[in-house]
Amino acid sequence: MSAETSHNPAYLHRTLESAVKRASGQFKGVLINGMHGAGKHTLLAALSDARPCVSLLTNRERQLAQDDPEAFLTTPRLP
Repeated sequence: MSAETSHNPAYLHRTLESAVKRASGQFKGVLINGMHGAGKHTLLAALSDARPCVSLLTNRERQLAQDDPEAFLTTPRLP
């Protein structure tokens, strides 16, 4: 078990991990998009590189991202 996933021994490694790590090293932001419940947040939590993970799950978050993208990205979020 790697140090990245020691907090969750039941974590199932995903094929996408290497691509996300590569993209994370090349870009300021990485978008993970997919069906609800597919494991997007779990994947990002396992690969945690100290960058914040933002979500557009609620209407409020989506509206803020549309109306004021800078505020959306700089507003502190609860873990």
